[in-house]
Amino acid sequence: MGTQTSGSVWSKLSSVLDEAGDHIPRERILSILNKEIRESDNTLTKEACLSIEQQPVVYDEFDSINKNNRVLWSVKEIAVTLPDDDSEDTGAEDGDKPRKKKSKREALMAKKARNDPNAPALNRIPLPELRDAEKLDRVMASREAAKRLKLGPDSLPSICFYTLLNGHHHHNAAAICADMSEDSSLLAAGFSDSTIKVWPLTPNKLKRMKGANELETIDKEADDVSYRMMDDKNLGEVTVLKGHNGPVYGLSFSPDRTLLISCSEDSTIRLWSLQTWTNICCYRGHCFPVWDVKFAPHGYYFATASNDRTARLWATDQHQPLRLFVGHLNDVDCLQIHPNSNYVATGSSDLTIRMWDVLNGQCVRYLKGHRGRPNAIIFSNEGRFMLSAGVDKVIIVWDLASACAAAKLIAHHDAIYTMSFSRDGTILASGGADDCVNIWDFKRLLIDLDLEDTQSTRTPIIR
Repeated sequence: MGTQTSGSVWSKLSSVLDEAGDHIPRERILSILNKEIRESDNTLTKEACLSIEQQPVVYDEFDSINKNNRVLWSVKEIAVTLPDDDSEDTGAEDGDKPRKKKSKREALMAKKARNDPNAPALNRIPLPELRDAEKLDRVMASREAAKRLKLGPDSLPSICFYTLLNGHHHHNAAAICADMSEDSSLLAAGFSDSTIKVWPLTPNKLKRMKGANELETIDKEADDVSYRMMDDKNLGEVTVLKGHNGPVYGLSFSPDRTLLISCSEDSTIRLWSLQTWTNICCYRGHCFPVWDVKFAPHGYYFATASNDRTARLWATDQHQPLRLFVGHLNDVDCLQIHPNSNYVATGSSDLTIRMWDVLNGQCVRYLKGHRGRPNAIIFSNEGRFMLSAGVDKVIIVWDLASACAAAKLIAHHDAIYTMSFSRDGTILASGGADDCVNIWDFKRLLIDLDLEDTQSTRTPIIR
């Protein structure tokens, strides 16, 4: 069945190539690919795709993607209205006391956030409504961020390494992937024996939710209801999650730390509850191994990248994908969701980076510059810059406003596999197969760059 499907697709593509001659409308080729991939469970053979790449192609269609599409890269936070301890009214007896006014700087920042022309409207895509506990977490995080020490050359971050013993590929259970929760309280790792292990990184032990009969006796109006729901008996130092039938290639925690999503060679994605420590849902749609999975910064949505050359957008309460992103001519190896949750960036073995609009599924950025497979993609905290790195040992900083490479960071001596920003977005860390973790002063880099001249043919190289 797979051979017949691939043959039919290739016959259609061959006829298009013969008719087009030297100048091939790439959009025509992609439209056939999109249609056939959606209607069948198979993709083109490797030989067919190599034949396409060897044909002379006019890239004007891809250039027009970057020129004709505007990316709303800025981040507009969901408004959180909670009473401030310093500005609360104390009662009727001091009703004449005026409320504490916002500072001039806070008022200007709020006005700027509302009027930012580069920020998408909050209702552009449906976002989940924040619960009271999530609102409180955001307020506490904002207050802690104001007191946090500013990182820089004079105040470098402290580093804590966690090593997985006996996790090498020579052992039966090799560690393949790992992820840490946003507050650094949980660590999860996926292994080649299909299991997932979760460890607590704080003195608090892992706990399980009480049974249904015990939950009925809990006062649901109590302020500490979330604490009363958990069983006093802890689960120990580690919890093992079983359900996949192949190596686990990707993990991602939800922003509220109550869910964990995983992807595997068995072509499935599984959603795990970190309260009951059970598998809630199994998502099926990809027909080949799934290489990467990421939760959206606002939760609810998540995206997957697969060997079937597609990326897909999902929602936790939907069994079928909401969007299918088709266009890459080889495996989609890595992905990342933009901080405003409106875009998905994908990196492929065809050496290209694409950025997709979640609202309509269209490609809005087509970026070429890597000479090897990209392994990692991240966005800067404010959303304007996207960074990609991979086998070619280079980190490319992309300016999403101009769709050009703003800088290339060169320091690694082997393939780069991961990147991460500090919470304030001023420090960038990168790790690779050269057994090195490099720390970059990203704030200084942005000061040195001439962002008005990013469309020049020469890309600055920082070593």
